[in-house]
Amino acid sequence: MKMPFIIVFLFSSLALGADNALENYLIKKGVIDARDYSDYLSDKKDKEKVNISGSVTFRYYYLDNDAFTLPRNRVLFQVKSEFSKKISKNSEVFFGLASGDKLNPRSNFENASGNFSNKNISLSMAGVSYGNTETIKLTAGKIKNSHWKSNSYLWDTDINPEGAQLEMSRGLLSFNLGVFLINETASSKKDAYYTLSQIKFSNKSKDLNMAVTYYDFAYIKGSSTSSVSGRPSGYLLSNSSSLGVYKYDYDVFNLDISYKMKIYGRYSSDLYGSYAFNSAVSSKKQAYIYGSDISFKDKRDISHSLGFNYRRIESDSWLDSYPDVAVFGGSTGIKSLRIHSYLRPSKTLCVYLAYINSMPIGHEKQNEKILLADFIVPF
Repeated sequence: MKMPFIIVFLFSSLALGADNALENYLIKKGVIDARDYSDYLSDKKDKEKVNISGSVTFRYYYLDNDAFTLPRNRVLFQVKSEFSKKISKNSEVFFGLASGDKLNPRSNFENASGNFSNKNISLSMAGVSYGNTETIKLTAGKIKNSHWKSNSYLWDTDINPEGAQLEMSRGLLSFNLGVFLINETASSKKDAYYTLSQIKFSNKSKDLNMAVTYYDFAYIKGSSTSSVSGRPSGYLLSNSSSLGVYKYDYDVFNLDISYKMKIYGRYSSDLYGSYAFNSAVSSKKQAYIYGSDISFKDKRDISHSLGFNYRRIESDSWLDSYPDVAVFGGSTGIKSLRIHSYLRPSKTLCVYLAYINSMPIGHEKQNEKILLADFIVPF
């Protein structure tokens, strides 16, 4: 006899605009569970919400390269945005838009030039994810390069690969497996792609992180050097090649570690290092970086930092279209020192300052010096 009364109560509640009256009655009578209903409302709210985030960055860039005729003073800017929406409790769709040359995956910056011409906006991300990183998560599409890295010396932070990855966590260990398509052509059945396998350890406080990653790049040897693009103007291919094709494959092991420790009061330190080697070649196959950042939290609990890193990347240790583009155009076969600082005048503005001194290995007289200042406004 309860059901007709509940139905009448529902329509009368809607008619009077008492949205919560029926729910409260059903919870009180034990027809529905209060916790389950709360989870339902939370999930419903998440699915109705579209999350939007991103940043606008303005950059001053001074470049003095001994191989170029004149030093350059440039003003650049970039816009990056990401939109995401939950479609169920454990699944999400997302896409991103960013400025920059669509043929160069390593930079979203646009040069203030071209007689006020309109600039490019491209699709920087698009995909779907299912699950969560606390247990198991699958993500597919054009996605963030989210396997763990202590620094960006092998992967420029603007690169978003295209493929699928599986993330899993078990206690203090996490695992990442991925497969990504580099290039597809109609002239060959051997389309270049790479797989990655990573195992990472973190202690309970997350102060210590260590990872071993293996990258297997397939069908690079013998493929056209122009098929793996992304080199800025003025910088030539630094991987070994012959008659316009790559001479070697790239099967790279990378060991990565970072350690954060409190120094005194509001001061802390982040030490990091990484070592990589290409097992497919016999020489010029090693790369490494080490560095440190000292951080300070002011009275507003906002962090500032000062740090440095030194890197050496031999010519065939890694594909030259992926490293940090700010260091000698992202080339391999280089060594470089960077001194940098993050300053946060407010929670809505970050200022990044850097001095970068780079040179080709074995050609130390061809020096490149860069000064840059970024003004980053997140939203």
